[in-house]
Amino acid sequence: MKYLIFRSDRIGDFLITSPLIQCIKRNDKNHSIEIVCSPKNFDFIKNLNIVNKIHVLKKNNFISKLNLFFKLKKKFYDTIIVSDKKNRSIVISLFLKSKIKIFNVSKLFTYKFLKFFYKNVFLDNDKILKTN
Repeated sequence: MKYLIFRSDRIGDFLITSPLIQCIKRNDKNHSIEIVCSPKNFDFIKNLNIVNKIHVLKKNNFISKLNLFFKLKKKFYDTIIVSDKKNRSIVISLFLKSKIKIFNVSKLFTYKFLKFFYKNVFLDNDKILKTN
């Protein structure tokens, strides 16, 4: 199965996702794991050597984002996981082809909007969860 994971933040945040990647590798022998990361954690992920392919999503470079989008758009993924809660990652993933999409979001509006179309949407925001 082909997986695409968005984790375009810092090294510590990627480390939180690494057990998920290890679990996928352990349970799916035919895995192909691609990750979308930031320039800040590219070298770290590359040296870990736990993913098959790394894509860099530059923060303030529109042309780079567009190039990455069209590169990913050509592929089909079995599962796309947006674990970084970034709007840019969510928007890009909405237009990519996959069987399953999993979203981790921090804004209530985003949660309600995505929940209308997808079943695998998880709200991760302590302030909102305490008030509801």
